[in-house]
Order: sequence, then C-alpha cells, then structure tokens
Amino acid sequence: VVVGEYLVVEGDDLGTYVCKFRGAGQGPKVLVAEVVVSVFGAMFAPRPFDVAKELVRVTKPGGRIVMGNWIPGDPTLVAQILKISAAYTPPPPEGFVSPMTWGDEAQVRERFESAGIVPANIAFERATWVFRHPGPPSELLAIFRHYYGPTMNAFEAAAKDGRAEQRVVQTGQKEGDLIEIKSGVAAVGARQRRPVRRGSAVRGRWEGPCAFR
Repeated sequence: VVVGEYLVVEGDDLGTYVCKFRGAGQGPKVLVAEVVVSVFGAMFAPRPFDVAKELVRVTKPGGRIVMGNWIPGDPTLVAQILKISAAYTPPPPEGFVSPMTWGDEAQVRERFESAGIVPANIAFERATWVFRHPGPPSELLAIFRHYYGPTMNAFEAAAKDGRAEQRVVQTGQKEGDLIEIKSGVAAVGARQRRPVRRGSAVRGRWEGPCAFR
C-alpha cells in the first residue's frame, strides 16, 4: 500500500465503506465516513504521520477511527514471526519506519495528536487475536510461507543464502483437530471532534476496545 495525496473512502447506499489509497488527482478531495477501520492494513503503509492525517481527514466530525495493529516485541505469534523474518531479509532502506511502531502507544498517540485528535479522544488497549486452523501445523506454516508477505520474503531470502531448511515440530494434533494460537494486538481508537455549539459540550466514554462514544 502506498499513501498518495488522498486516502479515498468509497461508500454505497447500504452504508458500506471501503478505504482505498490513491495518488493525487485520482479521487475526490472530500469524501468522509462515520467509521474508518483498518485491521493490520494501514500500519504497513509508509509515512505513518501522513497515514494518521489521511485517516483523520476522511473521518467526519464525531466519527471514529478504529485500528488493529501488531505489537512490537510481543512474545506471541505474529510479533515473533516478524522478528524471525527480519533476521533473513536485507536491512530496510534508510528512513524506513517499522510498521510495528503502530503497536506502540506513545507513537500512536503522537501521530493522531499531530493530526488534530485531542488526547482524550485517543484510546489504546491490548487485545488478543486468535488464529484458528483445522489442520496440522505444516498446513498453517504453508499458509504463512506462501501467502503472508514477510514470511514469503524471508523464505525467498533464505533460499538464496542456502538457509531455507524447513522444520515442523510435531505437536500431536490429529486430523480434524483445531489449532489455536494467540497473538497480541493493539486495539486503537480515535474520535474526531464534533463541531461544538455555544453552550454545549462533547462527552464520551470507552465501553470496550475501540468503542468510544
């Protein structure tokens, strides 16, 4: 995903919205939504401060931004996969900002505050994402190897270096058993300020992950 001048939100008459990143001049300048959601998506776009500004820009006053981001240094599945994958791939280019920083509360707050969100309207909570796979560990490994970008790149780089040996630990699962692996995730929420009329006040409270009202 490459962030251009506009992050476009396309909607239909049923209230369904789709966020699309487009370059300058390829979409309308003003198109807003009540709720903008990115789960393991916008965190991988470059220029995180620009990402935050675009997410805010396409959220109408009083609307909500909800993100699900992986947590850096977490001992659970995806953070460890990304850590291991990084050991096999070439170093990133100069100026590269790790997507995992979207799982760091201080950096998330800094980005949304710079985009105009008041601190009280930003929330960050730790949650759990559970991977469920009805098959042996080798099948789950194959899914990550062939369809998940970081592990695809890691296996490709390892093959070039002659380090692509694959080992699958047998865990005793039988055919039909369900594999469940937990992975830590940062649940991030931000709310646009409503226009405040004279004599009125904006109030809100959190009622669970990303549920600011």
